[in-house]
Amino acid sequence: MMIGLVALALQAAVPSVGSTDAAGKWGVDYSPEQCIINRQFGSGPVKSFLAVDASPVTGTGYIVLLVPGVATKGTFGTATMTVAPGGATLRPIWFARRSKDARAAIEIGVGQDGWAAMAAGDTLTIQGPFASPLSVPIHGIDKAIAAAKTCGRTLLTSWGADPDAMIDTSGPNNSGSWISYSDYPPEALRNGESGTVKILLTIDPKGRPRDCKVVVSSRSPSLDATTCRIMTARATFEPSSRETRYVFQPIAWRVAQ
Repeated sequence: MMIGLVALALQAAVPSVGSTDAAGKWGVDYSPEQCIINRQFGSGPVKSFLAVDASPVTGTGYIVLLVPGVATKGTFGTATMTVAPGGATLRPIWFARRSKDARAAIEIGVGQDGWAAMAAGDTLTIQGPFASPLSVPIHGIDKAIAAAKTCGRTLLTSWGADPDAMIDTSGPNNSGSWISYSDYPPEALRNGESGTVKILLTIDPKGRPRDCKVVVSSRSPSLDATTCRIMTARATFEPSSRETRYVFQPIAWRVAQ
């Protein structure tokens, strides 16, 4: 069963059996379904955590923050994140998730340009749905990303993929080009089902999917089935002389509030 994004941050407080100290206070936890970058930050009686559900291809991914405070599930907005030194400014979308304790759980999507800036930084300041800006030490996250990519190669192999035959979809050619909210399965909408489906596509020499496998379920059969059906029908990639290539893709389905 997939560990939810909020649970990623919660589990960061307790090192797992498969845990490596990547760089100082950064850690990389791994399971048969995912690799997680995490660290604790801040001070005070209530602990704050940052966790990343790392892509097995890039070692980066969505950030989830677990911080003191309250956020209404389903609310969203634009955050302002500043990396120091350098002053790079990012404006990603944040999305509030359910938390089982007194902390707010905030998911933040960061693109590859943002991750490149963060990998070279020491401190990340985040302004968003918080009473005051958050300051997160990020020095050494580049080493954590490298450790997550090593973890990812093990995951890809366990799923039946060749880690050296992966197509990187972290740029413009990603799932957003093929799936939109209008594709939301009616049954899932009626039931208020949301979640992230992680799939592995097998790509033929012409750049078309010949197979789709759900490697981590959203726990919604209709979301899982719809994801593979649409991606198999619509996804296209550059042709290659290679007989078989692979694409790992997480697809996030969110019910609009």
